[in-house]
Amino acid sequence: ASEAISAGATDYIQKVGGNDQYEVLANRVRNAVDQHRSRVALAASQERLSRFIDQSPLGTIEYDADFRIVRVNPAAEEILGYDESELLGGTWLPFVPEPEHRHVAALERDLLSDKGGYQSVNENVRSDGERIRCAWHNQVVTDAEGAVIGVFSQFEDVTEAEARKREIERSNAVLSTALDALPVGMLVEDADRRVIRVNERLYELFGVEGDPEAAAGRDCEALAAELSERFADPEGFVERIERIVGSRRPIDGERLALADGDTLILTYRPIDLPDGDGHLWAYRRARSSERAD
Repeated sequence: ASEAISAGATDYIQKVGGNDQYEVLANRVRNAVDQHRSRVALAASQERLSRFIDQSPLGTIEYDADFRIVRVNPAAEEILGYDESELLGGTWLPFVPEPEHRHVAALERDLLSDKGGYQSVNENVRSDGERIRCAWHNQVVTDAEGAVIGVFSQFEDVTEAEARKREIERSNAVLSTALDALPVGMLVEDADRRVIRVNERLYELFGVEGDPEAAAGRDCEALAAELSERFADPEGFVERIERIVGSRRPIDGERLALADGDTLILTYRPIDLPDGDGHLWAYRRARSSERAD
């Protein structure tokens, strides 16, 4: 009864005979209690959501149905350099550079109609003018009728990650160009004995058809077994490769007899890769003076 009273069941129905009045009162009490419990549960749920947003390592900005900012969490403040109070009630204009306005405005339209714009990577500008790149993940909130009532935008600064990616891509491009320009067949493999790169010349030496770039990720043990058929002693070639890998000692000028009577010269170097040991193999045709007697 006390819960019902605190919930708002204060209408008093006087007893005037019969049980109907008691049933009405009982229903009102039950409804009031249910409503009170629902409000308590909703408040608890909102509190949990609030704590999650505040403690999230991702920047989070909440927009209302008019795409006005109603909340900015601490991570977002740190990434963008703005205090929440500076952004509340406004739009994304302060932290989106002018060249990106049209792009972000299109995302906003798609989000408010719940037709897209859920993910994007674009340039942003901090309060101090520094340009950064951020990856955005947007979640639309709708009511029971499907109308958009808000948008949650979570984001992270990917400036350094994208810079590293570009540097790796540039390095790979330089490496690929250098390998393709070499007059020797090259094979680079990682610690798991997976192909990182082979060049065109290697395929030419062994008579392999196809695109060398498609070899990336192949099992080098299986590749060695496949190439072994070109050698006078296929089994001996595979065993020799395994011994070299096991010892990781440099090899210079080792002669390998081919089944057609020609000879290849092998050079091997163990290499250090960011994620472990690696292996570098170079093959070339032997000059007359290097062929076995």
